[in-house]
Amino acid sequence: MLVFLKLSPFVKRASHSVTLTRTSISDTECWAKLKALVIKICAKKLIKAIPADLTGIQIGVTKVLYRAEQYRTLELLRNVAMEKASIKVQSSVRAWIARRFCKRLSACRKVLREAIKARNLEKLNFALDKQVIEFELKEQKDAQKLREIVIEELRLTKLINELMPKIQNQDDPPQNLIDQLRKAVSECKAISFESKEAKNAAEKLENIDQRIETRKQLQEGVKNSDEHTLGKFLELASKLGIKDSESSVSAARAEVERIRKEKEVLKNLKKALSLPNEDEAKPAAKNRGMSHSDKSQSSSLLPRQSSKMGLTSVDFATLIKSPFLHSGLTIGERGETTISEEAQKDLQSAFSEANKFVCKTPEGKQLVTSAGLVLKLRVSIAKDAWDEVEKELTAATALELIETPEIRAAHEQLLYRANVAEVQQKLEEAYYSHDVPGLEFGLDKAEKLNMDVGWARDMLNYILETNQALEQAIANVELDALEHALAMAEQIQYKKEEVAVARNLRDQVVQLIAEIDEILVSLESREKMEGIYNRAVAIRMHTEPMDRLGGLLRLSEEELIKLMLKAAIALNDENRRVKLSIRMKEIFFARFGDSFVLSQSKKLKSPGEFARGKLFGKDALMAGFLTHSKEPIHTSMTQLEMIEEVPKEHQKQLVKQSTKIHKNILGFCGDRQLSYPTMLAKEVLQKGLEEPHLRDEIYCQLVKQLSSNPTPSSLSQAWKLMKLALATFPPSEEFENYLEMWLKRAGPGADGCIDILHTTTFKGAKTVAPSEAEIEKA
Repeated sequence: MLVFLKLSPFVKRASHSVTLTRTSISDTECWAKLKALVIKICAKKLIKAIPADLTGIQIGVTKVLYRAEQYRTLELLRNVAMEKASIKVQSSVRAWIARRFCKRLSACRKVLREAIKARNLEKLNFALDKQVIEFELKEQKDAQKLREIVIEELRLTKLINELMPKIQNQDDPPQNLIDQLRKAVSECKAISFESKEAKNAAEKLENIDQRIETRKQLQEGVKNSDEHTLGKFLELASKLGIKDSESSVSAARAEVERIRKEKEVLKNLKKALSLPNEDEAKPAAKNRGMSHSDKSQSSSLLPRQSSKMGLTSVDFATLIKSPFLHSGLTIGERGETTISEEAQKDLQSAFSEANKFVCKTPEGKQLVTSAGLVLKLRVSIAKDAWDEVEKELTAATALELIETPEIRAAHEQLLYRANVAEVQQKLEEAYYSHDVPGLEFGLDKAEKLNMDVGWARDMLNYILETNQALEQAIANVELDALEHALAMAEQIQYKKEEVAVARNLRDQVVQLIAEIDEILVSLESREKMEGIYNRAVAIRMHTEPMDRLGGLLRLSEEELIKLMLKAAIALNDENRRVKLSIRMKEIFFARFGDSFVLSQSKKLKSPGEFARGKLFGKDALMAGFLTHSKEPIHTSMTQLEMIEEVPKEHQKQLVKQSTKIHKNILGFCGDRQLSYPTMLAKEVLQKGLEEPHLRDEIYCQLVKQLSSNPTPSSLSQAWKLMKLALATFPPSEEFENYLEMWLKRAGPGADGCIDILHTTTFKGAKTVAPSEAEIEKA
């Protein structure tokens, strides 16, 4: 019993006996040793023997005091020990149950196997009824199935024993008894029942069925006049003891005699149809000492019977050489036939005799039908009416015929004529469609058929010559050869792919020749020259003008542009002359541009010259000579005082005007607050038009304002004024290159400036300065 103490660190308590009972399972060996000791001592010893930290447990006189942690440890150890013990107990119990069930199962299976082996109904019933198992055994299923079979065997044995005495001595028992016997035998076979009674019943049923089938086959043989069937089943009827007086047997014997007479009648018909009789073909082969292969060939000459007429069962070459051909009949290799009057009379006489006798055997009917067809074919062939021959042979395919030499010959001749017509048609189609493989194939067929088709061969040769001319012209890319080949193709309206290729190539050559001649005169541009030359190379074209064009393209750019410039001048093409001159300048700048530095221009004053005459701030003026300034300049930036052709007084006026121009520029750019900035810009541009000596000064002042300008709005206005100035008047020739190189290095703001400079340089200055409205829109 557990006792919980309030206000104590020991949350659980138990008596010595309870502690001993609950923990002894953790160590049974220790329990065995301590069994004889006093309970308290045992409890104390047992707790010490447990492999865990139980120092927190206190053992009193009558109670054991647990702390919570030690209590959980002891409970865990106890549960683990209980789990191990329960597994062992369960394993032992299950093993005992399994051994007991196995013993019971073996006993049941033994009883079932003995019952199956005995094949006895009583033992099977006992084994199935008394032996009860929770699930169905294989032996139980086998025993149940065997019991059903045994019951069925007993039933069938009883049924057969009742039937056999009724039909044992009867050759033709009543139909109801036969049906009962048949059903019993069928059921015996279904369960593989082979007792003596079952075998006797099966033998009796087989004998009855043979007699019934024999009578049936005799009736069929009489109906179909089948000699083979009649002979076979008359012999079987004799063995079965069927009397000759029976109607089926007597009728069969009468039909056999009629067939014998019919064969005699058919001998003449076969001879007239050039077909061998069986009793003639075999002795002929024997007398000639034929080999095995010869005998096979001889057998192939016998009449072939089929449900439908087959005209390809015998090799035709062998058929026309048959020794049984009528003496009045001649057949050629392609089926052409010649018939004498004697042969015609013999066939008509034999055909009349056979019709009068009324043949009933399949062979007789086929021979009579075949003879009738042969007579019709002879009439149609004699009239050369091959359409009728075709109709008759087509209609005959649905009939039962024997293949005769004349029927086969008519078919071969018809095939030959059809082949000739087909080859003729194919050749005509190939002729008009210019089909070389079709012509070659058709000519090969025509040669085998001995056809006169020279017209097709001439066309084939002309097409081959045209193809060869086209191939050579395309390969050589020669204009004359292409024109000649296309003329040949046009003569026969040849429309093959090669003609289109040659025509397209001819057009390209003609166009390229014209373009090359034109470009050699105009020398329009290297890109266009290269495009024309590459197109010519792509089609493998080769002409003397093309070589000249290639030579021009191998020149350096500078040499080629010089030639282009001469051509532009000769053609009086001013725009092109300007563009080429600009390109020459670009080439010049690419080579010598580094030597054109604005600060080194001779037209520009040095920083010292610019600052001369100033007592204060001289160093600052020198340092900021070519950089942005918000203050007006005190003197000109260019050598206006050094212009020799200008009088001294005018030089001073130019210098004074230059300082005013700078103030206007500052006012337009917003570096100084002046009224009417657009008017100020117009005055600058107007002054540049009126006084050419001030143009370089204006450009230098604009360069100054555009260099290191910290104010975006001022910079934007300065570029705007620079583009207006470039569009209004050009710089001097001495200053032009310096200004252009500065613009090239100026950065994004100078976009478009160089093109404006080139245009103004080559077209000259405007006559009127831009209006205020134009300046504002710029």
